[in-house]
Amino acid sequence: MTSTGCSPCKGRVRAFCAGVGVVACLGLATQVVAAGEPASPPAARSAVVQTRLLCHVAYQPTGASWDRAVTLTHSAKRLQTVSIDGIAVYSFGLQDKVVMTALDNERIQIDLARPGWVSDFRGVASGLGWCELLP
Repeated sequence: MTSTGCSPCKGRVRAFCAGVGVVACLGLATQVVAAGEPASPPAARSAVVQTRLLCHVAYQPTGASWDRAVTLTHSAKRLQTVSIDGIAVYSFGLQDKVVMTALDNERIQIDLARPGWVSDFRGVASGLGWCELLP
């Protein structure tokens, strides 16, 4: 298998893209099987992987800055769980390269192409930041 389409990725995110499949990379890369190349064994395709991000978020209007730990558990077929600061979120969605979820009263969007964080507390406050892939 060869990995293509990872041009928006940089540094460690690019290495992450090179090592996983389409859904496992959550839209950051695409996998293409060359003609005549043998398919990977079923066990390798269904392996569950955890991806950890550290997001540095500035909250307005207070100007407070928080580091938010995000863990994404996924296989080659789908995103299985999302947890933020060690708390599993109740529900989440994946649209293009953006994970959308909520925790307590905070609506959160994690853009995996950038990677970045945007959140909103029902119009009262907001958060904006960048994320880095952890080893």
